[in-house]
Amino acid sequence: MATCGEHLPSVCSVRHVVRGVVLSERLTEVVLRIVEGIPVGLVASYGDLAATLDVSPRQVARVMSQSGSGVPWWRVLRADGTLPEALRDEARAHWHEEGVPLRRDGTGVQLRECRFDGELLDTLVVQVVGSLKD
Repeated sequence: MATCGEHLPSVCSVRHVVRGVVLSERLTEVVLRIVEGIPVGLVASYGDLAATLDVSPRQVARVMSQSGSGVPWWRVLRADGTLPEALRDEARAHWHEEGVPLRRDGTGVQLRECRFDGELLDTLVVQVVGSLKD
């Protein structure tokens, strides 16, 4: 996967404080655009996005929890294919509508069956970053 230095030299340039955590406005924009680009029926983990962006999974999760309501948030999950319990019912409806294979117990998705390919994710990141204006 790509590293920050290769594709995102200015991701962490403009900072602001959100609920006591320093987040980059640029990182927020990049994460949200990537989530918008994840195809219907596929998912990625916070860690998948984090590895491509050279940030921590917690940073991606923070962006999603604070700013992700306007994008298909149900396509970005924990590493085990789940979301917080409070989001599961709504997410399950989206997963069902998109044909995402669920675990037998319904608590999450079968990540191996519907994970967005890492190389395609890298390509999406390059496209997203290339489309941003400085």
